[in-house]
Amino acid sequence: MRLVILLLALLLVATPLSAQEELPPGCNTAAMGTIFSSLAAALAQQSLPLDQAIYVIDVLQDTLAALRSACEGETWSDPAAPDYDSIPQLRGEDGAFILGDPAAPVTIIEFSDFLCPACQRYHETLRQLIQDYVVTGQARFEYRMFPVIDTVASPLVASLVECSEEQIPGSFWHAHDLMFELVSAGFHGLTHFTFASRAGLDYEELGICINETANQVVVDSELAQELGVSSTPTLMLRYGDGDMEFIRDQNGNRAQGGLPYFILESIVREANAE
Repeated sequence: MRLVILLLALLLVATPLSAQEELPPGCNTAAMGTIFSSLAAALAQQSLPLDQAIYVIDVLQDTLAALRSACEGETWSDPAAPDYDSIPQLRGEDGAFILGDPAAPVTIIEFSDFLCPACQRYHETLRQLIQDYVVTGQARFEYRMFPVIDTVASPLVASLVECSEEQIPGSFWHAHDLMFELVSAGFHGLTHFTFASRAGLDYEELGICINETANQVVVDSELAQELGVSSTPTLMLRYGDGDMEFIRDQNGNRAQGGLPYFILESIVREANAE
């Protein structure tokens, strides 16, 4: 086990730094070498049980696969995803990420945590909403970051997605889908590197952004607390340029969690009928 990790680290560190200047941004072998060197130094002092050793090897294999893809110049893509490049994208006055025609009569707003299992399961429902009603200009979708699962990891992955947009303008929604795919398979200590590789991002620039620039998760969290949002996913509405409002049932109670698709569809159709 120790030999495998040390060999991987040495192979990566041995890559000439001068050669990296000609590689795609996501192919950051120097950063990977640093990660593996640190990991090797730590694990060389450990005697891991077989199951933990196999887990570490699996993580390293996945990460190396992401690095290989990035070095080949192939970034992650999802054929089933909406064509985000054809949909208007904008940042709200407070930086919120909004997708869709500004003239649409209604905006569906989601407060979400990438690490929230319920949010991960609900992701496909919202992508269907985007495909059916945002692409067609009948609604907009607004994503708000609300870290509730882990005080460290949840803000980190949210900031990674924000920083994708900072590094490559127009990439937020692709990065949003990629992050959901990665964390649905399990968050681990190399998720941030795998994300950078598959998104075609420069790892070092990503780190600078997270530490110095990314702030949307703070803005969205403060808004959630101000509104009384307490869990994820939480859905809200905005009609036209009006204020956010909670979706309520027939008794006037706030709707909880990820709502069935037919309810969202009904809301959008009624807004367009008016």
